[in-house]
Amino acid sequence: MNVTDIGIFGIGRLGEALARAALGLPGLRAVHVTRRSADRVARLQAADGRVIPGDPAAILLACDIILVALRPDDARRLLGALQFEGRHHIISAMAEIGLDELRDLTRGAGSAARVLAMPSVADGGQLLPLFPHTAAAEHLFGARNQFLPVGSEAELMTFWAITGLLSAAMMTGQVAEGWLARAGANPCDATAYARAIYSDVLAATAPGFAAGMDHVSTPGGLNEMMRGRLSAAGFDHEIEAGLQAIHDRLMARLVRPHTPD
Repeated sequence: MNVTDIGIFGIGRLGEALARAALGLPGLRAVHVTRRSADRVARLQAADGRVIPGDPAAILLACDIILVALRPDDARRLLGALQFEGRHHIISAMAEIGLDELRDLTRGAGSAARVLAMPSVADGGQLLPLFPHTAAAEHLFGARNQFLPVGSEAELMTFWAITGLLSAAMMTGQVAEGWLARAGANPCDATAYARAIYSDVLAATAPGFAAGMDHVSTPGGLNEMMRGRLSAAGFDHEIEAGLQAIHDRLMARLVRPHTPD
């Protein structure tokens, strides 16, 4: 397996982060990326001269390890038109293309795996659910991150589902930011302080969420008041219902893989 040249199909927000993560590998010669999203490609090139834009077929020729971070329809059009060989090892960071379909689209490749990576993977130190474990994934991510072993693709989807909470968590901060500004705070200060709340959440939940909530919820205090109000409004139920809906959507891709017309 040639591990000095890494290929990436799809340079969106996640693809750019994956490229930055790959650039941290020792002994890396080049990261070959598709040309779409020219601004992101230019930013990567400006930061590191080892970033080489190219056509998918040329990337496939130059690289044995291929990271895929495309939208599902784009992936189906692109991957289905390429010729893969046993030397190619595919790592998908796509939420809605299952492993069976990925293997079908990359037929001939030596291995295929799915990794749940967030944009913060660029900085390392992340917990990465992965299925199945492959040598290519270990090479790319194992030195700077910690794998979360899962026993099946269905289990991987349960972890993937809760990533849908990111915007909901940010929405809570946005509401707080807006309320604070309307109450008379300087808008910049409102944003800074609303964001700072999240650093306390991370620290308080180190021993677990239940312990964290107990830690910040003084009986009769402000946090207990807000938590009780949201619970009474069905907040817990709506979160669980939303997670189940996301999980059902992801699982549908496993049991009903796309088949071309």
